[in-house]
Amino acid sequence: MKRKIIKQSDSYTITLPIKWIREHGIDETKEVDLEEEREELIIKTKTTPRKEGELTIDSTNDKFIQYLLNNAYRNGYDLLKINFQKANIAKSIEKQLDLLMGWQITEKTDKKIIIESLTEPRYDKFDVLMRRTFFIIKNDLVLIRDFLEGKEQNLEEIKKNAAEAIRIDNFCRRCIFRKVVEKEKTHFYWHFIATITWIHRSIYYLSLELKKNLEDNKAAELINRIINSFNNLYEGFFEKNLNKIAVVFDITKEIQQNKSKIFKSGKNDLVNYHLIEISRLINLSCSDAIGINT
Repeated sequence: MKRKIIKQSDSYTITLPIKWIREHGIDETKEVDLEEEREELIIKTKTTPRKEGELTIDSTNDKFIQYLLNNAYRNGYDLLKINFQKANIAKSIEKQLDLLMGWQITEKTDKKIIIESLTEPRYDKFDVLMRRTFFIIKNDLVLIRDFLEGKEQNLEEIKKNAAEAIRIDNFCRRCIFRKVVEKEKTHFYWHFIATITWIHRSIYYLSLELKKNLEDNKAAELINRIINSFNNLYEGFFEKNLNKIAVVFDITKEIQQNKSKIFKSGKNDLVNYHLIEISRLINLSCSDAIGINT
């Protein structure tokens, strides 16, 4: 795309493509950023146009409705009009909004709900919220360890944290859509955040299993190795230290290679299954962590 340079009294100007202007909601009140890179002049904007959409929901399945709303939220919709015929669909929609930061109902009838983004956090909170997810996981892994070691612990806290982890996951992926991360690393961030969230989901499912009658097993030793691996992932990712991420590979690889021995060592296979799955997901997240930090 070429543009003619227009001479002014003491400077030069060029026109910007109208399609790009409209896509980003730019007008005379906005500013753009200019970056010089050798022979290139790069024009950037953080402005994102208001995005509106409409969908019709016929299914009363709560999980299906949750996925619809989650993905509309992650895709950056600021206003969503939802049409439906069955009254109980409205209740399901309202329940799912607890997991979507900032989305609130601004209009409701018997056949329609309009949701708008009113109170969501600032997008510059992306890094802070990612750290919060890591903190929740570290905290809940310690709760699991203490429980396995016979200490008095209330695992109900993990259930509360599970909802928060999903809210953060949805918002962080919404931030990615809003271009808060480098374009070249979007896919790394998207998969990394999803995997980290699934680590906590596995912790949550483990906590449900532990609430049942737990037979004697040696899971406490395994959870300590998992905590060590996750701490190295946390430090390696936020400190941009690839050596610590390499340690994660070493620990989780050893756990995966000894799965059969781990299952034989205890009586409660479901507990060990969840612990091994947590280890596998920690290992999986390393690839994206390296992609983000290189």
